[in-house]
Amino acid sequence: MVKIVMIMLSQRKVYVYLQLFSLVMPLLGYIMDDTHKTWPISFITFTLIGIVMFIWSHIRHKKTDDKKDVRAVDWIGKGCTMQIAGNHQEAIIAFTKACELEAGVVLAYYARGRSYWELGNVDQAIKDFNKAIELNPKFIEAYDKRGLCYVKSGNPAQAIEDFNKAIALNSKYAIAYRNRGVAHGMMGNHEQEITDTQAAARLGLEAAQTFLKSKGITW
Repeated sequence: MVKIVMIMLSQRKVYVYLQLFSLVMPLLGYIMDDTHKTWPISFITFTLIGIVMFIWSHIRHKKTDDKKDVRAVDWIGKGCTMQIAGNHQEAIIAFTKACELEAGVVLAYYARGRSYWELGNVDQAIKDFNKAIELNPKFIEAYDKRGLCYVKSGNPAQAIEDFNKAIALNSKYAIAYRNRGVAHGMMGNHEQEITDTQAAARLGLEAAQTFLKSKGITW
């Protein structure tokens, strides 16, 4: 019994259970009054206790959630600071802490994936981008970065699928056109490479414009 209570506490569900239990307190009071012929003393007493229990457990549950969210955000902030400074190992540790505190924080998985990418750990980066996309299927940047991972791992066909998804979500996402062009170039489809690079150049991507100028191609 003690072990069960400890598991409940560790999972931070005890406050929810207390709220549910408080809802049946009036019924318990009614049963006691009916048994001992004390109506309505037990009913009123247990109802008041239930109200106090519900309010207290609700406040404690909310504070617990708020504390958890703040701590996750703090770790993400620390991770971003480390990432900007180029300290990707420390950034990964911070983002992992955020993921452990709040499994649904999509930004933590995406940012950790970027750090894994910077360190050359393509497989782990793909796993994190997969999770980010699972949590948010419209995460354009995650599709683009996962596509780059596939390019680096020598799978341009898979990469093109991700770049296609990014472009479908935002037809003006210039970098995805350029990256898709690179993937097409890897597959020997240089005509499509130029077409995509021209699209990126028209959208203002300087890297695409520079590439086309070096080839003497207009856009």
